[in-house]
Amino acid sequence: MIESTLFNGWVSLLGVLATFALIVIAVAAMLRIIRSVDILKHIGVLVCVVILLTILPGILIHAWGALAIWQQIGLLAIGIGICLWRYLSWRPRRMRTKRTG
Repeated sequence: MIESTLFNGWVSLLGVLATFALIVIAVAAMLRIIRSVDILKHIGVLVCVVILLTILPGILIHAWGALAIWQQIGLLAIGIGICLWRYLSWRPRRMRTKRTG
């Protein structure tokens, strides 16, 4: 039951953000910050992102619930391993200087 509550909260938050984005696009169009040719493109991108962010969590919640506990642990271990690998490989390396005698 917590999945449906979480999902409803996510959809509500997404609706508020999409409304805010549409208002920003409208104000930018009135102030001629965005060219009239590009307005439809920006609205189309916004609609696609909203649809993707609405559908994707629902699919992931149902797929995660269908997995066995050992599969969930395995996926978490793989995710943590990838995050650690990326963190260790992207860390800034210290400058090595040669000692001249």
